Amino acid sequence: MRNEVPIPRLLASALLGILAVIAVVFAVLMFFAAWTIGSDGRGFGDAGVAWILTLAVLVVAYGLMAAWAARDEWLGWARGRLLGLIVAGVAVLAAVLALVTADLRGQEALLYILAGLGLLTIVPLIIPERGATPA
Repeated sequence: MRNEVPIPRLLASALLGILAVIAVVFAVLMFFAAWTIGSDGRGFGDAGVAWILTLAVLVVAYGLMAAWAARDEWLGWARGRLLGLIVAGVAVLAAVLALVTADLRGQEALLYILAGLGLLTIVPLIIPERGATPA
């Protein structure tokens, strides 16, 4: 038995890990922003802080799901591929929706990068592994 990981699986799990790290770092920055706005007294008020904290918790959940998908994809489990497709699809959908609906004022480069990273993650996930039989 060979213990080599196929290149598409390796690439997909690495890209899912990158999405997980990005999500957790973004969530930490959101928690810090909520704390800063809440302690300022002139900010959004309680509703704005609650909205930012709710969104930060959702981003943490997304990051944990991406990490779980990366682990399962690395181990070669079928649910890792499905979770990975969901995570990458959400990244692409969120970036495209933000590009279409938000007033970014020239700050859209990160959203293009996120959409590209999501699409780049989808590609190795849809490539069938060598020797795998279709179900």
